[in-house]
Amino acid sequence: MAEDWLTSDEAARMLGVTPARVHALARSGQLAFRMAGRTRLIDPMSVHRRSTRLRRAGRPMTSTAAAIIEQLAGVHPFDRSCLATTM
Repeated sequence: MAEDWLTSDEAARMLGVTPARVHALARSGQLAFRMAGRTRLIDPMSVHRRSTRLRRAGRPMTSTAAAIIEQLAGVHPFDRSCLATTM
């Protein structure tokens, strides 16, 4: 039913992104959608899954930057075990 699906504008508001970004996410397969005429309807469950996913702020780290950090710090930048402290 069309009532159960979200418009791109509604999905964008829920995700805190632009409708153009919702379209890009749908085209890349990260959001499930179907077409109703010329209107793209977004699956609300895929929006929910996307909104609850852990996201890092900023741009993703390049492999070159990760290699430099690993070389300088002696630890892989995504290894958070070195941040744990014991008391």
